[in-house]
Amino acid sequence: GGNFLWASGRPRNCIGNAPDPTGSDAPFAPGSKVTNYSGYGSAYFFCQGKPSPRGSLGELDADMKLDVNMVYKPSYAKGVQFKMDVFNLFNRQSIEAIEERMHARGASAVNTTYGVVQSYTAPRAVKLSVSYDHMF
Repeated sequence: GGNFLWASGRPRNCIGNAPDPTGSDAPFAPGSKVTNYSGYGSAYFFCQGKPSPRGSLGELDADMKLDVNMVYKPSYAKGVQFKMDVFNLFNRQSIEAIEERMHARGASAVNTTYGVVQSYTAPRAVKLSVSYDHMF
C-alpha cells in the first residue's frame, strides 16, 4: 500500500513593530520609536515600517512525501502477519516553520534569529511490526 502527500508551502510572514504613528521618526529606521499598535505590540504585521499582510513574503517550499507499506502473511503460520511501513521514502525534508518575528516587543532592532529555520518535516523512518490473530 502507499500514501502520497503534496502540500503547498505555508505563507512567509513578517511580524514586527509598527512605527510611531505621530510620524516623528518616519520613515522607519532601526532605533526609532515604535507603537503598541492596537495592543498587539511586536505581534503585528508590520515590517521595515510598512504593513506586511500574511503571505506577502511568498511561501515556504511545498512538502512532498511518499509513504509505503507491505504486509506478509505466511501460509504456514495462520494468524501471523509481518508488516513494514516506510514513512517519507525519498527522505525529502522541507522547511515547516521559520522565525517570523522581526522585532522584540517594543524594539526596532532586527532579531538575530529572524528568518532562521525552526523545524523541518520528519526524516525517513521505518516501522516493523508482527501481529498474531488467534480465533477462539
